[in-house]
Amino acid sequence: MLKLADKRQQRVKVYFGPDGNPNLFWNIKVKNATKDVNISGKMIHALNGASGLTVGCHLSNAVADAENRDAFGHDVKLVVVTKTRMVAVTRITGGLPSEGILYHHKLGKFVDLNDTKKSKAFIKNNPDFFEREFAFLAPRKRPPEKKGGHGRAAPGTEKSRSAVIPNGAMRRAVKAGLIAKPVAEQLARLSKRAA
Repeated sequence: MLKLADKRQQRVKVYFGPDGNPNLFWNIKVKNATKDVNISGKMIHALNGASGLTVGCHLSNAVADAENRDAFGHDVKLVVVTKTRMVAVTRITGGLPSEGILYHHKLGKFVDLNDTKKSKAFIKNNPDFFEREFAFLAPRKRPPEKKGGHGRAAPGTEKSRSAVIPNGAMRRAVKAGLIAKPVAEQLARLSKRAA
């Protein structure tokens, strides 16, 4: 769902909504994070995590906690977490998130656990699993793209950019039982056809 931002500012679609509706999204301008950040997780963050959502899961609750926000060095008004990435929303314009900072993480197992029905029982039985530090990493720098000749591609050889398919948000909604798998597959096919 969230694609790595390059030197230019990039916009990402952040899908929200309890029913996995692909029409409910925010279009947010993002920049890459410049430093790694460690935060402290607590069991209460995990217990209050909403299943299947990118906003309100236990990792986003942990980042949005008042004790952890200061570690980022920028405003954190809202947090969106997918399986490998996190966007800390830094600006809200007209009541909607408009700008954010993109981080990577290696906490996909926590995201998956949040989206299962067994998560609350597991959390209560294993509090030490969540009472620990979580790392959010600045994205790696990409090598510059090779350009031919004077920096322009030959006519007819330009690569077309394909649309970014929001598979992460759909996968979470399917796993949490908020949307049927055939519906998600059909939506993915339709979005590929439109691209």
